[in-house]
Amino acid sequence: NNGDIYKGIFVDDKYTIGIYTYANGDVYEGEFKDGLRSGKGIFTTAIGDKYEGYFRINRKAGKGIHTYTNGDIFFQNFEADQVDGQGIFITHSGDRYVGSFRALYKEGVGIYTYANGDVYEGEFKGGLRSGKGKITFLNGSTYEGMWANNLMNGEGIFFKINGEKFIHQYKNGKLVIEKKINWYCVLNNFFSKC
Repeated sequence: NNGDIYKGIFVDDKYTIGIYTYANGDVYEGEFKDGLRSGKGIFTTAIGDKYEGYFRINRKAGKGIHTYTNGDIFFQNFEADQVDGQGIFITHSGDRYVGSFRALYKEGVGIYTYANGDVYEGEFKGGLRSGKGKITFLNGSTYEGMWANNLMNGEGIFFKINGEKFIHQYKNGKLVIEKKINWYCVLNNFFSKC
């Protein structure tokens, strides 16, 4: 009566394995339990996003792969349609994140490899680089320090590929203080006095 169509096997008048096409154009192909999506299946939205994995009581539950129409791919563990725990996210532009998620956001510790070759290893909050982290640039130089809202923020150490080291102080992504570290200071732990 609502325009939905089911083609498949019934047991005791309930769906078990088949294809369920919703009136809005979404399609589910897979296993059912008590007439609900449960077990292994593929859910494709009307716009072309696709989730392939496990379901429990009509919700994503367990391991699955979510492919978006823009080409992004998400390998993750789901619980009640929510992302939680370790996962892998690959963007259509070639960026790759491996690490912790909470409710579809990068949260906790992870490694983000950019398509240009830069690599960030560290903490994330709300999907952004926040907390302690290290970025290694394609040219081999690195920055280790504090981040906030995806920007270098606070104190850190910048290592140039020629071996020079600098204490950097950032405010909202802008370098405000730079002090060269000499070996004498490093060996005697007098960073602040160099």
